[in-house]
Amino acid sequence: MKKRNFNSKLSHILLWSVFCLYMLLLVKAILFKYPASMMIAAVKQTNMELIRIRILLGSNFVPMKTVFHYLSGEITSIGKINIIANVILFIPLGFLIPFLVKKFNKFATVIGLAFVISLIFELIQLIFGIGNFDIDDLILNSFGAMIGFVVHVWWIKCVKKYSL
Repeated sequence: MKKRNFNSKLSHILLWSVFCLYMLLLVKAILFKYPASMMIAAVKQTNMELIRIRILLGSNFVPMKTVFHYLSGEITSIGKINIIANVILFIPLGFLIPFLVKKFNKFATVIGLAFVISLIFELIQLIFGIGNFDIDDLILNSFGAMIGFVVHVWWIKCVKKYSL
């Protein structure tokens, strides 16, 4: 019995470690994708007038506008990579968080968490000028978390079905 408890605690620590590493990589991929000098300059120049301009001219508040623009072929393969990356980046969140926090073992809560985390990233990019606010990123990130949650549920069913 003690060995099983030890294995359970070890598994929990390992999962939290993987999750923390994932979150660090997510922050790096979303917020620190540009060279440090460029980011420092953008942050130093931030003021209310620039934020207003970013909101009015550099943001997308129309759902699926950027996605359709990318898929229409008007943008190179970089656009398609952006779509895929926005989905893939949040799959681990949807898969891992239900293992770690019992409160997040429901579909709606996981998607809500993914949406909030994505919104925080988008707002940081908007405020500090280190990216553009795009509602499509929120949609794609949430979709990635949905995929991760579905894989999580499938994983749990397989483990229960094949465990002794």
